[in-house]
Amino acid sequence: MLFFEVPYNLSGGTGLHGHLRPERCAGVAFMERQFFGRLSASILLFNRDGGVMFKIFVGRDDKRELLADQLAKFRALADRLCK
Repeated sequence: MLFFEVPYNLSGGTGLHGHLRPERCAGVAFMERQFFGRLSASILLFNRDGGVMFKIFVGRDDKRELLADQLAKFRALADRLCK
């Protein structure tokens, strides 16, 4: 599990804003699943209440396919951290 000591404020162009409260993070999961007929891959951070507090998705190309280099790195990180 990853631990942080200070809250992180997030802000970006459109659609990205808020803050993470790392002290509330109780677990991390790597998930691959079919979503609307296409593979989806994400890292989910769960809070102490069992809810998802943050999601990080593998990116897609202009044909809506997962970016191969990101998917390979996602799987390598999952293999390394989930042993």
